[in-house]
Parts: sequence; structure tokens; C-alpha cells
Amino acid sequence: MTPADPIAAEAVPGMIRHVAIVGGGFSGTLLAINLLRHDGPAATLIERGDAAGLGVAYGTRQSDHLLNVRAANMSAFPDRPDHFVAWLAERGGAAGPADFVPRALYGVYLRETLAAAQAAAPGRLTVVDGEAVDIDGATVLLKEGGRVAADAVVLAVGNLAPQVPPGLEQNRGPPWLCG
Repeated sequence: MTPADPIAAEAVPGMIRHVAIVGGGFSGTLLAINLLRHDGPAATLIERGDAAGLGVAYGTRQSDHLLNVRAANMSAFPDRPDHFVAWLAERGGAAGPADFVPRALYGVYLRETLAAAQAAAPGRLTVVDGEAVDIDGATVLLKEGGRVAADAVVLAVGNLAPQVPPGLEQNRGPPWLCG
């Protein structure tokens, strides 16, 4: 094979052709979007919640839950820093670059950006509504009984719930301290 020849994925041992992404919140969604944008491997995005792109942070339905970062700094793309502000303007929003917009609106932005990336790269991303319960090598086992086989697995599961450290259960203090 000469350097000018295209290299088929099958010809390169160990090449990652398919990635399973466990968790469809912000991090998992942006990974999927950017794999599609940059001609990365095919991907399966596994999300147990209501919809990929939301996660806990952007799945709120409360309009008074605002981003803690100004709109100008919330683009999904480092190479297109005005992407989110332009998206807001296209929708006729009154929000500007210096505004703190609702978290739910940012969730819509992530979902629409994911859908646009999927449309631009048909057949390269599968979204699975399900809960990952185990990983065997690079195969994700789903609670519902299915499996997602991949070459690599990325865990984008967000923050774990707070836990009381072992040994302190009997010494529970105020609720704000021990949950």
C-alpha cells in the first residue's frame, strides 16, 4: 500500500471504527457531535434519560434556571465561538452574547445541534434509549437485555450522587451535611 492509497479501516489493526458512548448529557452529546463533524468513527450514544442532549444540567423545565456562563461562551464548537449566539439569533431570541439564558433553552440547542450533525453524517450515529448496566470488554450490556458492541467505550455518566462515607452512617448529622 503506498501513501497515496486510501487506507481501509479493516487494514489497520486496532483502528477504532465504532465508539459506544454511555451517557447522553452534555459531554456524551458533544463527543458524538464532534466525532461526526470531524469524520471520526461511527458511534452509538446510549442515554437512559428522557432524551440525549439534556442530561441533568439542561433537562430542567424551569425557565428561571439559568446558565451560569454568558451565552457568548457557550458554543458547542471551539472553532466556532459564536455558534450558540448565532443559533439564538436565528430563533428570534432577545438574548444577546452577554446574557445568561435558560438552561432548558441550551438543552434545545444541544439537541438541535446533535440532530444537525446526524443529518450531515447519515448512518454514523445511533442513539439508544436504554440504561447501561455493565461493560464486558468493549461491549455495553443494557438493562433491557440488549448489547452494544464497539471498539471503544467512553463513559460520560456525569456526576455521581453524593454518598455518606463508610462508618459515618450511625453519626448522621444535619441533612445538609450527610444528605
